[in-house]
Amino acid sequence: PYVEDLILMAAGGNFEMNKKQKSCLRGSINPKLDKKSRLEAIECAFFAKGNDGSIWLNGWYPELAQPEIVASEMINGDFFKRAGGKPFMIIQAAEDFIAPPEKAGKVLKAELDDQVTYVEIPNASHALSTEQPDLVSKHIIEYLERK
Repeated sequence: PYVEDLILMAAGGNFEMNKKQKSCLRGSINPKLDKKSRLEAIECAFFAKGNDGSIWLNGWYPELAQPEIVASEMINGDFFKRAGGKPFMIIQAAEDFIAPPEKAGKVLKAELDDQVTYVEIPNASHALSTEQPDLVSKHIIEYLERK
């Protein structure tokens, strides 16, 4: 058994987030913030300007955030980013504040060239499947049907 197809969405990593990125990300999962401040942090971290992030106000599990951060820091990105040499797709949000295209998807595409099918979704940030579900689905289906 092996993985036949791989699609990465809003893939980040391989770069250090700046203070504002970290602050927005931390605020987005902080249940102690008032609703307005938390929504601002969620929209800053995950949503393109003008997109409503209020749908993401509930359903968070802050107690899982720390283990997720620790796990992500332990990942050897250089090993995993090559996907065992298999072709894969990156669906990159054009306005991703947490994983900007020029530091994330575009870098990986440039490094791995033909191994990567790269698609950039307009009017979307890190919450791209929430912001642009139809467009994301269209690209996933087209990629999976390419055979």
